[in-house]
Amino acid sequence: FTDAEGCFLISGKRTPSRGGTKFVFKIGLHIDDRAVLEYIQNMLGVGRIEYETDKCTYTVTKFEDIISVIIPIFTFTKLFTQKYLDFLDFKSAALIKNSKTRLTQEDRDNIIDLKEKMNTKRSFVPFDLSNP
Repeated sequence: FTDAEGCFLISGKRTPSRGGTKFVFKIGLHIDDRAVLEYIQNMLGVGRIEYETDKCTYTVTKFEDIISVIIPIFTFTKLFTQKYLDFLDFKSAALIKNSKTRLTQEDRDNIIDLKEKMNTKRSFVPFDLSNP
């Protein structure tokens, strides 16, 4: 599901802000498929599901859950699309945040540099499925 319908997101700015740096993992599906997201949520024991008119989204925002559940899953089970590169940047940024009790400006800059090359901002790189 994540290769097609999932997303790794980082929010934050280079300057310290009240909200700090946030990490989010999401999977969005049509409302008819909500049972799949409910199954994922029950199996992982983390996250929440939000329902809208014709779609539903499974979201994990608690940083401890990102570190202890989401990152280990995708470290062990590789993705097969460009999303794998997004995950690697997401993981690197999360590990920077997790290694400090207080982020330095250099840490924030490194996290934002990683964020700025993820998802739609990523340059196309041919992906080699034989070497994940």
